[in-house]
Amino acid sequence: MINKLIDAKCHNLLGMISTTFSQGQAKTISAINAGLVMTYCKIGQHILSLNKKGK
Repeated sequence: MINKLIDAKCHNLLGMISTTFSQGQAKTISAINAGLVMTYCKIGQHILSLNKKGK
C-alpha cells in the first residue's frame, strides 16, 4: 500500500517536473526566436540604408 502511494507521488512529481521543464523550454525558444527576428530586421535595415545611400 505504501509503495503504491510513493509510486503515485513520484509519478505525479515527475509529471510536474516534466511539464515545468517543457514550459521553460518553450519560453526560451520563443525568446530566442524573437531575438533572432529583431537581429535579422536590423540587418535588413542596414542593407536598405546602404542601398539608399548608393543611389
